[in-house]
Amino acid sequence: MHAVRVGEGCWFTNLHASTGRGASTLRDVALARATAMRWAGDAPLVLGGDFNVEQPAMPSFAHAGGSRIDHVYARGLAPVGPVVVLDRGALSDHAPLLVTIDPSSALSRT
Repeated sequence: MHAVRVGEGCWFTNLHASTGRGASTLRDVALARATAMRWAGDAPLVLGGDFNVEQPAMPSFAHAGGSRIDHVYARGLAPVGPVVVLDRGALSDHAPLLVTIDPSSALSRT
């Protein structure tokens, strides 16, 4: 997993969980969630990527969109509109997901 903090505000993290869809994958997802929450503290947080599970447990997060095993979750920000699955071309075996997050929704957390 890697993450980017935008200014003093929102955190955006990207995960590629272990393959196999077994216990190791579930541990990766739980560890990624806990680590991202620790890094972000109370700041708004978006966690997305290849979770390698169709319905990962993500308490405290809203599901912003997904396609099979790829998901985007938001905490402290409101997802708006439907997810759009973009053309992947030769980029990856996974299609990119486009989600819209309302940045003004972060203001309600202060």
